[in-house]
Amino acid sequence: MKKIKHKSLAQKGTSLVEVLVAMVIFSFGVLGIASMQSASLAQVDDTRQTALAAWKAQDLSARIQATRTLDNPAGFAATYITQINNAGLDIGTDTPAAVFQCPAEPNVNCSSRNDGGTITAAQTCSEAQLVAYDIWEVFCNENSGLTTSGADADGSAGLQDMEVALLAVNSTRADPGDIAITSTEYVIAIEWVSSFADAKNTVVNAMTVNICGVDRLVDPKLDVYCLRFK
Repeated sequence: MKKIKHKSLAQKGTSLVEVLVAMVIFSFGVLGIASMQSASLAQVDDTRQTALAAWKAQDLSARIQATRTLDNPAGFAATYITQINNAGLDIGTDTPAAVFQCPAEPNVNCSSRNDGGTITAAQTCSEAQLVAYDIWEVFCNENSGLTTSGADADGSAGLQDMEVALLAVNSTRADPGDIAITSTEYVIAIEWVSSFADAKNTVVNAMTVNICGVDRLVDPKLDVYCLRFK
């Protein structure tokens, strides 16, 4: 007797539903990788911005110290403070009115320059001219790492919404004879909106941060670099 072959009812191939489910799972995986990559790039840019702020603060402090002489131990520090015009009251708060704006390029050259092998000798400058020149050189020169406004609109270069503060603080210590000696120190604080702010800060409340020995309330989206020197 001839056997009748029955067609198998087992499913073969892949159904449309399974394909759609696989595509959804794959899409979530791709989105997760993209999000991690974006956060990683923001973290790298954040580190670069901190290094840039440290470079600017150290450059400015070196220029301030270079103006000191035996006859004038304080140098031109008071003039730098006056011209920067931010005693630190805005540090910790994103204040549009306090965002650093580059002045016009000085019309005097207060230091020697080497432009492609051509040496340009320094001109004789007054105290105010030298200070203005130093501030422009540190923050506004085309080779400064910052844009002409002191910040790039999207934070990809420079320091976004950068604020610069310079202030004098008194420091007291005891000498071997237990006599209190008060000396003046200086603080440079540079603040900017962090590239990584959206990823690492979801709260809006200010947090207490010690900035060069002083506790300040700082907006979580901001980064601050501080340098204290004598």
